[in-house]
Amino acid sequence: TVFDVGIAAGYYSLAQADPLHVFKMVLKGYLSECALSDDELKAFYHAAYGRVLLSACMSAQACAAEPDNEYLAHTAEPGWTVLQKLRSVDPENALRDFQELR
Repeated sequence: TVFDVGIAAGYYSLAQADPLHVFKMVLKGYLSECALSDDELKAFYHAAYGRVLLSACMSAQACAAEPDNEYLAHTAEPGWTVLQKLRSVDPENALRDFQELR
């Protein structure tokens, strides 16, 4: 489903210089095998972004519960970085980019 590919794109975007580009490349591969409607393309961005957001929030909760656990702090950082990079992305502009991949 669109949510599966969105979740995959979210994870692939971690620690990448251009997370939106990663979203597009994952989606391009998916679209080479399966078609998505405009509504599904719109949901894709939110699924990918939402997976990163959920991961970052879950990491923050884990870090709060175990503040001395350096591993948890280290794994949380990529998610926050992706969210910061995507902060200026307009979902409607992303949708237009996604539509051009078809």
